[in-house]
Amino acid sequence: MDVDRITADFACLEGWCVPGLHWEGVALKTLLQHAYADPTADWVQVSAGPFSTCLSREQVEKALIALRVGGEPLAHVHGGPFRL
Repeated sequence: MDVDRITADFACLEGWCVPGLHWEGVALKTLLQHAYADPTADWVQVSAGPFSTCLSREQVEKALIALRVGGEPLAHVHGGPFRL
């Protein structure tokens, strides 16, 4: 799979935000295609441990499974080894 890159804010559920970080990873839509997910689904549920969220088709088009931020591997303290 190709590496996708986006610039986006790092927002935390605790309410803080770091704007304009450079993220690298795999587009969620690409991952779903490789998993043979139903391309006509209106919603996708994504879960990791105790966290879960539902994304609309529009949100899936913009979402990234990030493996790196700022050119470095995503730290465990910030959700690593990957973060949505």
